[in-house]
Amino acid sequence: MGSKLWRVGLGVLILPTCGLLLSPIGCVPDGSGLGLVDDGTDTDGDGFTDFFERNSTPGSDPANPNDTPNNPIDTDGDGCSDFDERTFDNFCDNDPNTGGGNNNPPTGNINISGTLSVGPTLIADADTNDPTNAFADNDNAGQAQDIPNPSTVGGYLGNTAAGLDVSDVYRVQLAAGQAATLLLANPDANDFDLFLFNARAEMIASSEGVGKAEIVEAPEPGTYLVQVFGFSTANSGDTAGLYTLQVGNNVFGASAATANFRKDRLSRFDEFVEGELIVKPNPNVTSLAQTTAGAQFGMTCVKTGPTMMGYELLTIDMGKTRVAMRQATGPAFKGDPMLPETDETLAATKALRGRADVSYAGPHHIRRTMATPNDQLYSLQWHYPQIGLPDAWDVTTGSSDVIVAVIDTGIVLNHPDLQGQLINGFDFISDPNSARDGDGIDNNPDDPGDLAIQGTRSSFHGTHVGGTIAARTNNGTGVAGVSWEASLMPIRVLGLGGSGSELDIVQGILYASRQTNDSGTLPARAADIINMSLGGSGFSQFEQDAINGARANGSIVIVAAGNEQSNAGNFTPAGLDGVVTVSATDFGNNRSSYSNFGNAVDVAAPGGEMVRDDTGDGNPDGVLSAIGNDGGGFYEFSEGTSMACPHVAGVAALMKAVNPDLTPMDFDLLLEGNHPNTSMNITDDIGAPGKDSSFGYGLINALKAVQAAAEVAGRSAVDSPIIRLSPRTLTIPFNESLADVEITNGGVGTLEVTSIATNETWLTVSPTSGGAGRYQFRVNRDGLADGVYRADITIASNGGQGRLSAVMNVGEQAASGGDVGTIYVLVVDPIDLASFGQADTSAAEGYAFTLSDIAPGEYSLFAGTDMDNDSFIDNEGEAVGGYPTLFDPVIIDFTDDRNSLNFSMSYGSNLQVPSAASAGSAGSFGGRLQRLEISAANGVE
Repeated sequence: MGSKLWRVGLGVLILPTCGLLLSPIGCVPDGSGLGLVDDGTDTDGDGFTDFFERNSTPGSDPANPNDTPNNPIDTDGDGCSDFDERTFDNFCDNDPNTGGGNNNPPTGNINISGTLSVGPTLIADADTNDPTNAFADNDNAGQAQDIPNPSTVGGYLGNTAAGLDVSDVYRVQLAAGQAATLLLANPDANDFDLFLFNARAEMIASSEGVGKAEIVEAPEPGTYLVQVFGFSTANSGDTAGLYTLQVGNNVFGASAATANFRKDRLSRFDEFVEGELIVKPNPNVTSLAQTTAGAQFGMTCVKTGPTMMGYELLTIDMGKTRVAMRQATGPAFKGDPMLPETDETLAATKALRGRADVSYAGPHHIRRTMATPNDQLYSLQWHYPQIGLPDAWDVTTGSSDVIVAVIDTGIVLNHPDLQGQLINGFDFISDPNSARDGDGIDNNPDDPGDLAIQGTRSSFHGTHVGGTIAARTNNGTGVAGVSWEASLMPIRVLGLGGSGSELDIVQGILYASRQTNDSGTLPARAADIINMSLGGSGFSQFEQDAINGARANGSIVIVAAGNEQSNAGNFTPAGLDGVVTVSATDFGNNRSSYSNFGNAVDVAAPGGEMVRDDTGDGNPDGVLSAIGNDGGGFYEFSEGTSMACPHVAGVAALMKAVNPDLTPMDFDLLLEGNHPNTSMNITDDIGAPGKDSSFGYGLINALKAVQAAAEVAGRSAVDSPIIRLSPRTLTIPFNESLADVEITNGGVGTLEVTSIATNETWLTVSPTSGGAGRYQFRVNRDGLADGVYRADITIASNGGQGRLSAVMNVGEQAASGGDVGTIYVLVVDPIDLASFGQADTSAAEGYAFTLSDIAPGEYSLFAGTDMDNDSFIDNEGEAVGGYPTLFDPVIIDFTDDRNSLNFSMSYGSNLQVPSAASAGSAGSFGGRLQRLEISAANGVE
C-alpha cells in the first residue's frame, strides 16, 4: 500500500508512493513545522529514515526505527497516523486516540487573508521608485511633504521614472531639543546628508558626515523643513539608496551609539580652518599627501612627526577639490536655494573618510574662549557661598602638591594675586601672528593680551580662569581662589582674538599630561587637573585621543559646556568622552540663559550674569577674578561657562589635597553618586531630581566634595538599588491624555522613589513618590494652542536619577501617518523563502489582504514595501513584517482557508552596523524575501 504524503513549499499537491526501493528522504515532510529536520538516519536499516517511521502515514513497512517489521504509530487504529491526525485539519477525526472520520488528504487550493497593522507614525517618502505608489515631488521647500511628530519616514534617493531624485524635503513641527535623525540603509554605498531649515527656508543646522547616522536638533519650538540630501547621488553618481528618517525625540539619547554617530558627523556650521584637515593614515601609509587622494585634492603635508600622535596636518587645493567633487544641476534643482553648495573642506574630508588607508579625517577646528556669550543679554551669577566654599575651607585650603593646568590664553605671570602659585608651563601657539609675542612656540606662557574685546582690549581669559582656581587668598589684597594653595601650570594655546587651533590645543593637552609633544620637553609630573575653558563645534578624534592619554596618566579633565544656548554634546571638548563638562548657573541657581545644556553636561557651577544686580551691591553679578589690562594687573567681573569651569577645577584640587590618590574614575563615580566607598553626593540637586540636561548631576558642593574624597579610601561597599525606567520616552497623541511609566529596580536592596518632577505644568504624575511600580502621567491641554509640546521628567531615588521626556500633541495634525505605500504580502517556503503567492495592498484598502488559490502546504507569511523597486521587500529602510512577528515567524500547515492572520509592520533600521550590501532585515532566516513581478510601466526596474 502506498504512503500519502504532503511535501510543503512546492506549490502543488504531491501524492507519491514510497516503496522499499525508493529512498524516503525525497518524499517525506522535512519536519520544519516541528522544528525538526530529516537528517537521513536509518537506525534499523530498513530503507526508511527514523524521522519517516515516526511521523509518516500508515504504510507497508515499519514505523518503529528500532524494530522491523512493524506498523506506523496509529494509536486508535483508524488508518491515520497519530502525526497526521495532530497536524492536518479535517483528517480522520483529528484525535489520535479515537477512531473514525475521513482518512483522505485535504484537496483543492486555499485562500489566506488578514490585515496588516501600520502604526500612525509610519510614513513613506512621496517620490520613491515603486511604480505602484502615488508619486509627488518633495524636492524643495515649495514641494515639502508634511509629516507628523513623532514619525518615522521610509525614504529613497536615486533614479525614478521622473528623473534623478537627490533631495527629499519634509515639513514638521518640532519642540525645542527634538531631533531629526537620518539612518542610512547602506552607508558603505551611499552618503546622504541632513539639513535643518526654518520656516523661511533658511538653513540653520547641518549634519554632513559619511557614517550610519546624521542628526540635527531644533533650537526652539516651531515649524521646520528637514532635508535629506543625496551628497553621493549628486556628486558621485551612485544609483540609489534607502534611508529611515526618525522625527521627534533624539532616538539615541545618551546611549553609546550617540557618541559613535557624533564622531562621524560633520557640519558646515562648525568653525574650522578652510582648506586644512587633520588626518591619521593607517600605519603602513607614509603620508596621505602622496596618495591618489593627495593628488586629486592637491594635498600638502604641513606637519607630522612624533608629537602628532600619528596624525598629519594637511592643506588642500580648493580649486582642485571643486573639480574633483562635481555638483549636480538637474532641472529640479536649478536656482533652488535648498540645493546645498559643496563645502570643499568637508568634501575632501568625506573623500578621505571613505578610504581604506585612512584611520581618521576631520577639519582643523577652531576653538575659542567660553567667557563671553554671543548675546549681550546672557546672564549668570557667581558666589562662593553658593557652592559651600567657606565650610570647605574649614577642612582644607588646598595643597601646593596639587597641579592644575590652565590650557588657555596663558597667564599674566607678574599678576600680584598669582605670585607663588605658578609653576613652569609652555606657549604652544605656533602662528607668530596669532601669538603676538614675536615668535612661535616657546617656554614663556605669559599672556601679552589677545585683543579679543571689541578689537581694542584683551580678555586675559587665562588669568581670570587661573585666579578663580588658585588666586592667593587671605593675603589682604585682591580676590580669593577656590583652592588657595594649588599650583597653576599655565599652558598658552589661544592667541589673537581669543582663538586657537585644534593642533596647538592638542599639544597643550599632551604637555600638561606628560605625553610626547612639540616642546621636546616634559613637565616633572603630569597635572592632576586640566582646566579647558574653551571649545568649538565639530568632533575631533585628535583631541579625543589626547584626552584619553591624559586620563590614562591620571589627569582629571574639566571643560566648559559653552555659551551657545545649545546642546553641549555638539561641541568639543565638551562633548568628548572622559571629560567633566560644566554648565553655568545664576545667582538664583537657575541655568544661565547662555549656558549650553544636554546629556553631555555633568555638573554645574556659578558663571555670572553681567546685566543684573540681584545681589544689590551696585556691581554687575559677574564672577570677580584676576585679570590683566594690556600692561598692568587688576580685577574684573566676567561671565560664562568659562567662569563656571574653574570653580569645579578648584574643587577638584581641594579633593586631591585630602586624597592624593583620587583618580579620574573616582571623580566620575563621585559625580554620579555611585562610588562604592562612600554614600555621599558631591553636588546639590538644584534642578529636576537626578541628572538633567541643565545641571548634570547638580551644582558642585565644595564641602560635600572634600568630605566624600576623604571617605573614598577604605570604606566598604554597600548594596545599592539602581533605578530603571520603561519606556524612556512618552508619546501622547492628540486624542489621548494618559501614559504610564514602569519603574523597576535593576540593582539590589529596596528602591525608594523620593520625588518625580516635570518642567511643564501641563504634565502631572500620580503618585509622586513610592517604590518600584507603575506611575501614571496625565496631560492637560486646556488653553494650549495646537502644536507639539515637550516636557522633561526627572525621577529621584536612592538608586540614582531617572530621566525621560514626554511629547504631547495638541490638535489633530494636518499631516497623518499610517501610510507606507504599497505593501506586498508573500506566502513563502519556510526554508528558502521562495515566494508561492503574493497579494498587494495599500492604505486605501486598510492594508487588508487576501492570498487566493494557494496550494495546501507548510508556509510562512511575510510582507514589505519595495521603494527602490529591486523586487526585494526586506531591505533595511523599507517597512517589513512577518506573522505573527518578523523575528519570530511561525510555519503554518495550511490545509484549508485561513483568515484573520493579522500582523504589524515596521521600518527595519539597524542602529549598530550597516547592512552588508543592503541585505534585508529578514536575511537571518536564510534567504531574501522577493516579491513576484509587478508592472514596470511607471517605474525603473
